[in-house]
Amino acid sequence: MLHEFFQHGQVSAICKGKTIVRLLEQRWSGHLAIINVILANYAEIIRTLDEIIQSKLFAGQDIAKGIGIKSVMLKIDFRFTLILMKEILGLLEPADAALQGRSTSLKDAFEIITCVKNKIQLLRSSEKCLNILNESQNLVPYADVKSNAEKRKRQSTHSLNAFFVMETLPNTQEETEDCSLQYKSLYFEAIDLTLLQLEEMFSDNDDLLMAISSIEEFDLIKLQPLKELGIELPSIEEFSVVKDFVTMEQKESIFSKLYKHRRAFRATYQLFATIATFG
Repeated sequence: MLHEFFQHGQVSAICKGKTIVRLLEQRWSGHLAIINVILANYAEIIRTLDEIIQSKLFAGQDIAKGIGIKSVMLKIDFRFTLILMKEILGLLEPADAALQGRSTSLKDAFEIITCVKNKIQLLRSSEKCLNILNESQNLVPYADVKSNAEKRKRQSTHSLNAFFVMETLPNTQEETEDCSLQYKSLYFEAIDLTLLQLEEMFSDNDDLLMAISSIEEFDLIKLQPLKELGIELPSIEEFSVVKDFVTMEQKESIFSKLYKHRRAFRATYQLFATIATFG
């Protein structure tokens, strides 16, 4: 909706911030790009909406949309979710870039996804939740968080001038105290759903990926899933000799060493050569 609204000719003419591009829903990076634009231009977006709402040059439909968008963007729920998703999508960005690259092997992809999941898991704490809640509250100045309701004119009593409060302030005590249950629930649910989705997307061949990623450990037990694909595994004796042999010299890669001595370690070399085709 933001992209569509701010593409309006009259709206884009008065907005001085960065253009809100169309969302690429199929990529994590597309969602992150939109969130970064909104956060970087939050104050300018609100200012533009205020100008539209107060202007007589816009149609009633545009003014109504502006009021609706501003109302949503000023809600603490929106700001909290916006910053939370920036944290999660920011951690997913390296994985998104790696999975799009042609040079990324299955082994690399598995390791990157594992690191991303570990980092997302570290977000799952009340302290992190409270930090994001505080950041979302600071996103909007107190002057902008006020009621739009019309107040009737009142005659001031001059003797009580010292006791007048001239502006309304948001009640933040309930929102910040111990990271309220409402936001804790939303926070943990978002993290758990993200981790669950990553598990579902990348765990179907978890054993196979683990076998590929651990080949240089020379552990035949971890390599058993390869046997189910018809890949010949070397004997325990050959593998133990190879393991000692490759650790004696560090100048060359394991594969290069095995290639030079492929006749001596035929089965092991063939295994490494087969795995190399997956990458």
